[in-house]
Amino acid sequence: MEQHRGIHATRILGFEEFAHAAEVMMSSIAGDAQGSLAALTLGKRAESELEKNNFSETGLLLSQAMDLKPSGGSHVIYKVGFSARMAMGNHVGALEDANEALTLIPRYPKAFIYLRDVFLAMDQFDDAGKSYSTCLELDPSIRRSKSFRARVAKLQEKLGAFRPCEFLDFFLFDFENVFSNPIFVNILL
Repeated sequence: MEQHRGIHATRILGFEEFAHAAEVMMSSIAGDAQGSLAALTLGKRAESELEKNNFSETGLLLSQAMDLKPSGGSHVIYKVGFSARMAMGNHVGALEDANEALTLIPRYPKAFIYLRDVFLAMDQFDDAGKSYSTCLELDPSIRRSKSFRARVAKLQEKLGAFRPCEFLDFFLFDFENVFSNPIFVNILL
């Protein structure tokens, strides 16, 4: 009996320890969620300040958001930081923000568009083209977006002064629709 009580007491103690650990973990998760929500709110406020061209307030809000060390959504904060730095002409800082977003989410197509924008601003056209290629590999549907087509046209315009840019037509070509077109498929057969 004694032995049984000892085992039973150990199981209860184990359960209590488990319950305490679960309680601590849940409060930690709730704290992370609150911190992440606060960081997201600060990021949205920073975005609003950016729209008003209030760069100093934008930077302050973004710093506060990152100080909260959010468990998710940091790439959105870096997106706002990227946009602010590009607007201020701080291309090196914008490049850092785009790379930070990629560190957090390596297959984030928009981050490759940010890279394209900063490389284009820095006249690094080959890198801009590579960023486009990577973006299209990750999300081929982006080829159909008007903003993507406008960005390709802008890159073609910049490249026109330096070298032929027929290779950029590849980015605009809609392979997905061609290969799903029954007429094209019949030609191949």
